Amino acid sequence: MEYQVRLAREADAELLMQARVSQLLDEGSVMKYDTRNEMIDFFQRKLRDGSLIQYIAEREGVLISTAAMMIQEYPPSISWRGERRGYITNVYTDPRYRGQGIASSMLCRLLQDARTLELGNVWLLASKQGKGVYKKLGFDEERPGLDVYMEWFEEA
Repeated sequence: MEYQVRLAREADAELLMQARVSQLLDEGSVMKYDTRNEMIDFFQRKLRDGSLIQYIAEREGVLISTAAMMIQEYPPSISWRGERRGYITNVYTDPRYRGQGIASSMLCRLLQDARTLELGNVWLLASKQGKGVYKKLGFDEERPGLDVYMEWFEEA
């Protein structure tokens, strides 16, 4: 199957928002709040300031997959170099195009970008659907004793 991959631009913000909503719903999130306008604003700002690198795969001008990396600043560490890390996010492939290596190819581009930018490391929170893809690319599933993922939400 033929498709084209390109970097997202500010003008793609609405398209990125639609893909993110699809991704979150697909992963089982419930739409408690309508944050679509905030998402559009977020994508525009982060693409503009360069703290978001996002690839779009298109077939005949229609988005079929996307993957992004946020560039985040952290205090220096003794276990990785640099003050910046990459956070992989917004990885989504239309269900009709899954299993064809499209997301993997964009993730490889993001990892190359991380090398070029000399990021200390790259991390992510994997969905059940994505774990196998990330493991094949060299991500460790867990680091016993080092990290515990926790979230805090203020109840509405």
